[in-house]
Amino acid sequence: MKTRLFVLTMCAALAVNVCVGADGAPSPETAKYIIIPVAGGQQAATIFFSEKIAAAGAWTASSNQEWCTVPASGSGEAVAISATENTNILPRRAVVTIKSGDVEKKIAVAQEPKLTPNLSLSWTDTDGKRHDSIPADKKFWNTGEVLEYNRATVGKGANIVIFNDAFNKMEMAVGGVYETSAKEAAELFLAMPVVRDYKDHFNISILMRVWDKSGLYNQYPDGTFRALWDRQENRFLPLLRDMPQLKDVPHEEVSLYYFAHGMAGGYMWTGRTGFRYASYCFGAEPNYPYWTIHEMMGHCFASLGDMYQAPRDYSKWDFILKDKLPVKPVTADSWKLREWALNCRVVEWNQEAWDAFIALPGNEKYADNLDKYRKSLPSNYRAERPNYTGGDYIWEINYDRDFMNQHHLWSSAWSRYLVYRAVMQMSGQPYSLVDFFANDQKYIDVTDWHGFLGLHGWKHSYQYDPHNKESGSPFAPWDVPKAE
Repeated sequence: MKTRLFVLTMCAALAVNVCVGADGAPSPETAKYIIIPVAGGQQAATIFFSEKIAAAGAWTASSNQEWCTVPASGSGEAVAISATENTNILPRRAVVTIKSGDVEKKIAVAQEPKLTPNLSLSWTDTDGKRHDSIPADKKFWNTGEVLEYNRATVGKGANIVIFNDAFNKMEMAVGGVYETSAKEAAELFLAMPVVRDYKDHFNISILMRVWDKSGLYNQYPDGTFRALWDRQENRFLPLLRDMPQLKDVPHEEVSLYYFAHGMAGGYMWTGRTGFRYASYCFGAEPNYPYWTIHEMMGHCFASLGDMYQAPRDYSKWDFILKDKLPVKPVTADSWKLREWALNCRVVEWNQEAWDAFIALPGNEKYADNLDKYRKSLPSNYRAERPNYTGGDYIWEINYDRDFMNQHHLWSSAWSRYLVYRAVMQMSGQPYSLVDFFANDQKYIDVTDWHGFLGLHGWKHSYQYDPHNKESGSPFAPWDVPKAE
């Protein structure tokens, strides 16, 4: 059943620039948009006509959306706008056209979305005060507030912060597009291989930043705000540094999940900020699970280099000395983040660690998996690398299939080990190859990674085409107008 809605406070000027109220004083010019609450309501909208139109005493009206209707014709100084309840998670937009003679006026009607926020999630205000849950009457997030999505219960926690550019006030509504999509992105990251086994090692925070203009449907001229690429770190660095969740945490131990519009990429270390970060191409990336495993889990979090940047000829690769057993925790001070490319080079196989793993009670059944972890040293490798004094085997690094090279989720054992090592390092926990082998057996025979991870058909709640700028943005009414 449709609800009749009369919009007060907004007047539509036909053939005149200024509306005149009942007291004879000038009224403000009609606003570009009329904003309707999600549940609708009944209010009065008055239309002031010029003398010429008033004398004719008639007008026609139409709407371009079924959910927003108006009388086909009428007379006088009032028009009724009817709107159904908006049950969608997106705001919606209609255009009402009123004609009288040769005069035509268009009024944009915007309706708020129906949101269902999770009030059980904890949050901190801009002063860092922690709250047990989101209050039921809280409608919008404020700049500097933090939603704590996941808190570590093991170790000090590996820190991940999701933050954004170009989300306006409505997009920053509690339960709205940014919060919902950020939580979905966090959950997607926690579904990745290896990471999924250590969810209790992660601190994941969603940082709020309200912008004047939407970049989601209302793209900036170059397709994105590009804060990181345009050296505009001052727009977000102070907020990151003020987060109580990151107090005393070195920048190089923080992975940033940057919600951008129109760009994607992942970086292991940034010289200007010290943070690791990946740029999330919101709405434009066709394969979100791959983007997450390659850019965020691979580049940003685990500091993996692109295998497609490495020589295809093994003989031209550098080698890494084998890990000792047991492997001792590596402190943050000893990390060489700018040498991330070593993580995709030839690595000598550690037979000692494998033998120790197989020798543990119940593990003898995994002995046949050995050749899925190692491969023979290429025949010309010693000749090309006279300084190499290692054994005859290296780790299996299948760069023609691994997610750091190909656009799918297939994962090689060495890449999985580096992710495991990063989890342990950043959460301050000890790690070893033996423990890795014990956890990794579930992955060694996986062929359908989307199915194994439960990601077939996965997509965000909010879908849009970032290149379609013709239909108009349902979030545009909440943009802050530019000063004249």
